[in-house]
Amino acid sequence: MKLSAPPPPPPPPSDGNPGAGAPGTPDEQPSPPSGASPAAETPTLPAASAVAPAALKPLTWPAWYSGLDAALAGLVVAFAFAAASFVARNSDAWLHLAAGKRMFAGEYVPGGSDPLSYTAQGRTWVNHSWLTDAAAYLLYGGAGQLLVAVKALLVAAAFGLLIAIRRPAFSLWPWAALACVGVLACAPQFALRPLVVSMFLFAVTLFVLFRMPRGAAHPKRLLVAIGVTFWVWAGADQWFFIGPLALALVLAGELIQKYVFNSPGEPGDTPDTEPLVRLPDVATLAKALGVGVLACTLTPHHVRVWELPFELVGAPGAEIDLRLRSMLLAPTDGDYIKNASLGYNLNGLAYVVLFTGGATIFGLGPARIRIGHVALWLGLAVLSLFSIYAIPFFALVAVPLVAAQLNAFSLGARLRTWGDPRTRLLVIGASGGRVLSVIAVCALGVMAYPGWVHPDVVDPAYAKRLAWGVEPDPALAQAAEQFQAWRADGGLPDDARGLVTSTELANYIAWYAPKEKVFINGRFRHHRPEITDYLAVRKGLGLVRIPDEEPDTRAVAAVLKSHGAEYLALHGGAAETPQMRARAVLAAQRLYLQWGQWSEWYVSGGTVVFGWRGDGAKPSFAALALDPVARAFGPGAAKVPAPELTQPLRQDADPLVEAFAQAPRPAPAGAAEARAWIEYKEALVTRVRIRQQLSVELFFYGPAVQHALHYPVLIGADARGMTRFPARGATPETQAELRAEADALRAIPLLALRAARRAIAEDPDHPDAYFALGLALADPDLPLPEGERALGQITAFRQCRVRLPRPERYKRGQFSVSGTEAALRLAQTYLGQPLVWRDARNREVVDYTGFPVDAAPLRGMLAQPLFRERNGAVSRGEPADQRTAAVMFNGAAFVLPLDLARQELELALQYAPLDIGGDSDERLQASVKQVEAFRREVEDVMIRYKGRYDASRAAAPKIPMLVGRAIQLCMPGEALRILNDKETDFEKEFGRDQLGAAQLLVALDLAVGRIEDAAETLKNLSGTTFGGPTLQWLKYQKAVLAGEYKQAGDLWESLNPEVGALDTLPPPGAGVPKERVLETVQALTRSKNPEEVLNRMLVAPVGLVPEPLQIVPQWFWLQSWESLRQLLQQRLAGQLQADSNFFTRRGVLYLLEGDTPAAKERFKNALRKAPAGWGVPDMNSAQADGYLKLIEKAAGRLPR
Repeated sequence: MKLSAPPPPPPPPSDGNPGAGAPGTPDEQPSPPSGASPAAETPTLPAASAVAPAALKPLTWPAWYSGLDAALAGLVVAFAFAAASFVARNSDAWLHLAAGKRMFAGEYVPGGSDPLSYTAQGRTWVNHSWLTDAAAYLLYGGAGQLLVAVKALLVAAAFGLLIAIRRPAFSLWPWAALACVGVLACAPQFALRPLVVSMFLFAVTLFVLFRMPRGAAHPKRLLVAIGVTFWVWAGADQWFFIGPLALALVLAGELIQKYVFNSPGEPGDTPDTEPLVRLPDVATLAKALGVGVLACTLTPHHVRVWELPFELVGAPGAEIDLRLRSMLLAPTDGDYIKNASLGYNLNGLAYVVLFTGGATIFGLGPARIRIGHVALWLGLAVLSLFSIYAIPFFALVAVPLVAAQLNAFSLGARLRTWGDPRTRLLVIGASGGRVLSVIAVCALGVMAYPGWVHPDVVDPAYAKRLAWGVEPDPALAQAAEQFQAWRADGGLPDDARGLVTSTELANYIAWYAPKEKVFINGRFRHHRPEITDYLAVRKGLGLVRIPDEEPDTRAVAAVLKSHGAEYLALHGGAAETPQMRARAVLAAQRLYLQWGQWSEWYVSGGTVVFGWRGDGAKPSFAALALDPVARAFGPGAAKVPAPELTQPLRQDADPLVEAFAQAPRPAPAGAAEARAWIEYKEALVTRVRIRQQLSVELFFYGPAVQHALHYPVLIGADARGMTRFPARGATPETQAELRAEADALRAIPLLALRAARRAIAEDPDHPDAYFALGLALADPDLPLPEGERALGQITAFRQCRVRLPRPERYKRGQFSVSGTEAALRLAQTYLGQPLVWRDARNREVVDYTGFPVDAAPLRGMLAQPLFRERNGAVSRGEPADQRTAAVMFNGAAFVLPLDLARQELELALQYAPLDIGGDSDERLQASVKQVEAFRREVEDVMIRYKGRYDASRAAAPKIPMLVGRAIQLCMPGEALRILNDKETDFEKEFGRDQLGAAQLLVALDLAVGRIEDAAETLKNLSGTTFGGPTLQWLKYQKAVLAGEYKQAGDLWESLNPEVGALDTLPPPGAGVPKERVLETVQALTRSKNPEEVLNRMLVAPVGLVPEPLQIVPQWFWLQSWESLRQLLQQRLAGQLQADSNFFTRRGVLYLLEGDTPAAKERFKNALRKAPAGWGVPDMNSAQADGYLKLIEKAAGRLPR
């Protein structure tokens, strides 16, 4: 770096010869300075000819350079626009929109007090972005397309201004290339924030400083431009101080240049040999700085405007919180350097290139540079090392300063003839470099469409793809709207306060719940005094983990009490990391189990709101208590939309197609809601168990329990609010709470199931929704039999697993469910319970039950009962000795897909290393070893069954027999392979039973969870004119498993046409239809000719007057009539029960669908009145009666 005297005066005008012209133009050479000494004369040799050969003429720069450079600059500006064009999902965008809305509503005036929080009431809110907030609100328009487009235009304009700083006489190529690198370095900060406005205004400042004409003709232009720019900047963003800082750095450098190096700047216009316009003199710079500082101060905030951003000053203890620590990251932090989502990516590389490249060029470059330029570059480079949010300002400064040095360096380039190696290298390098630059920028523009020019994201649904709009998180928006509803209906009075532990949710509340004031939100600099209490609450809940320090909710209660708060909100949704989501779940579980002090108010989408009792319960504590019964059975229950059953796309999707044509969507909100209900149910079950245990010990044993060893535990539980039982028995209040909890246990499974079904309808290709459905179907309190729930779980878990990316494309944390968990769950559900016994050699033998099947006709086609032999062994299908074998599980039949379970376990082991990653947790490593042992155990069982199957296959049986043998030997996957083999000729192999083979294929697909394949086969069979009830039953089962409850209900009614026939049955006598008598005889005797059986039963006596020999026949005749009457009564009772079961099942289907009024009518119909005169009791369903009572309880109660 040379810091000697200023450059010489400009050269004389060009004489028009080739190579002459303005120095630095792409196709011309600069003339030597006028002050240089003439070159020494050399002797002239006689020329070989009068005219020199054309080949010896000096080369000139190609004329097409200027056009290509201009195109390159245009492409870079377009790339900047594309890189900044993506959907805004950052929660603080809603905070700024809310501030703008309040300004136009007259609820907030810049410089006034805080309208968004109660902790800062009366304290001036220094809102540095009040101008930006107002403009953003005007541009929002409800969807935000225009707002995001304007943001992208600001970014493009910023880099356009940087390129425009170049003086026309110099090459445009280095400016465009460095601007492209600058776009990449700045891209992580292109979110919809006021920081983007700061980038633009800083680019304006640099343009004014380095390019704006000035001098005697424009004495005040610089001062006016700086004053206006800085005044707007001070009302646009908290980083406005960068402008005065930049001027101060330049001024300091010029002072050093003038007084230390005794080299003041030359007055007058800038010579053509200098790539940047000369800086103003020291006096003008000082005036500009003073005007700029004054302009910043003359805002509504006055001197308070000079607050540094939170990203630079932080707060005591902020580093322990993940969210706050992310705000304080520096490029030198290990978390930033090693994380692909932060700095270990293309953007971080661009920053390193600008930093190291600029340092190298400044240090080793041959061109002279002013100290003011060095001070500006060095000052912002140092600032960027303290915060990643300062990187864009350094990048904006580096582009013009480094590009100008490259321009100055190119002045020394001299082109000679083509035969000169250095000339060839210069021309080829310049030409190739320009072409490669154009190709690179075009490639980056293409990469901007799927968001590949931004830091990597775990979930591709959140990639910053090319789009315009502001998209809210549905779960956060719904939770925020709930607060607004509580305020609007008076559930939360005006003086009620709460504490929201998630700043993401608090930011949403600012927009969606304008009546709600929060404890703290994303304005960390403004809420710096509250951060200590905020961190204490998060530590007390376990959201912030401190080594060797357990969470303590008493600290939470202390903070709430000190601020007069009465509720607490937790959030662990999609915006949080998997670690934070897990911590939020554990925190909610802690509060669930302290029901004496905490009352759950809201559960949905990762958000849980608790009311706090404190010293005394306020009316809202009970008034807003969550009411699952009203939500599940009340008139406001939402119906489940019809699903779309499609083949999975994610596993088979090409990465390029997925990136450019089939963009994945974020997880539907219903998936998180379903899991939240499941977690709440688990806590409620634990709570009920604790209540029962403690109530028995505290109330029935009295003083005796005080001497028990665990009595201190009970007292501690009572002190923590886990019990609220009085000393001498339960009060009516606690009895009502117990009844309400029992009702909730039946309502919550329906809420979880419906939420999962809604999520599937919203996005039928997202695995989280199907996994949530599988978890919901595992609940035994659902009104479904065990076998049907098991079949539903298999279907849901398999639909989840096949929608996960294959291991080679899988990313850890991409979904709420991990690949290992999905595959392992499916395998475990396939296998069922383990069965262990000892063989004759006393060796342990292991087998599995499989999953129960009670749905017709799958049971008859696929399932097998289990038998326990006399020696303890378990046999499947047929016992070895029918005389001594005992049927197991009350005769339930099971299907064991052993071959498919083994495949899933192998897949789980492929996912496991990816899910664990570099985690060295010993528990995770141990869990992988357990899965490996599990797989080996299943492999051993598989060997036994496969050996028997291979022996059968060696006999070369026909396809139908081989398929049956595979099913019998627990290999339905093999049976499906045979049936789906393209070489299998159904007509040849199955003959007239092709329909039966197709039905078997459907049954196998349904049994192993391949519901999409079953649906396609059923669709192909829809034109079949025969098939009987079996095909209809398969369609019904498919509809139930797919969540097509309306279609399932219609099929259910068509399969039971005789329902209601007893309503018109006359009393016993001649009016009873003969057809009913014959039907009864046939049903109970299983005779093919019921009329003949009836005639034998009803033989009349020989004579009208009984003789001694006729007494016995007459007695038998009378007994026959009595038997017939009993048969009719038995049949009648069975039909009444069948009718009751029919209406109960139909009501359940309506209930699953969410149609409560229709379910209520069907449950009422489940009470079947017996026909008069038959002596048969009325029939009813306990299940229907129980749900009918819950529906009646929920009537008139608004869902809470």
